[in-house]
Amino acid sequence: MKFPASVSPSVPCLGPKPGGPRGCDDRCNAPITVSRDCCTQYFAGVGPQCGACKYLNDWWELLRMAIRTNLFPTWTYSAVGAETTLIEQVLESGKTCEVKLLDGCLPKDARILDISYTPQAAGVFPLEAHGNRPERYAYPSVLTLYGRPVAIPGSPRTDAVPVVILVTWMPPSGNDEAQASLVEAFHAYAGGRYRHMVVPANVAVEFSLGQILDPIISLVASKDRKKEFLKAVTYSGRSRARVALRA
Repeated sequence: MKFPASVSPSVPCLGPKPGGPRGCDDRCNAPITVSRDCCTQYFAGVGPQCGACKYLNDWWELLRMAIRTNLFPTWTYSAVGAETTLIEQVLESGKTCEVKLLDGCLPKDARILDISYTPQAAGVFPLEAHGNRPERYAYPSVLTLYGRPVAIPGSPRTDAVPVVILVTWMPPSGNDEAQASLVEAFHAYAGGRYRHMVVPANVAVEFSLGQILDPIISLVASKDRKKEFLKAVTYSGRSRARVALRA
């Protein structure tokens, strides 16, 4: 196995395709790297500029497109700060190999969000082995891969093929409950489990608003009045009150 390499998360540019023919997709689509200061720059009125077409993108529209299309995990998860690691493993025809993702590839407490396999040549295709109860939601940290021989007419036999393993993962959230809930909501959305994304998404919003606005409420109301208010008002009412105060 080759030493893992980090891949910067990116989203495609929304600018016009430079010098290209007009058609169903006239966008530039050059990758724009997602950095941690993109959101800060957005609220400062600065958008990321494409290095290919020089188009000044709107960061909010970039993220909306990436989340709405949900085409690639690196696009979808880029909004929550996920990272991607590329690993190359040589897979022999008719044999199995084991890849330990937490053994020098990812941090020990990383949360794995997505895994994809791309063989770099024809003749051997990777199959992931599992136990008698395959997990449908969580991804394993130890991968057992089998090299399935694939005969291609007119091509020479291939005994071994390098396979690129692309792992999208999230660094540990620590005590950040809002971040952990937001990642959970995105994980449900990326997997098409839309009903399961609503509650963690709400938790992320309410927790974040609470951290910002509760100290402000304490400045204008006594401790007892604040306690009475939070006890009497429903969840939706508290959220509306916080949003109104924020505005």
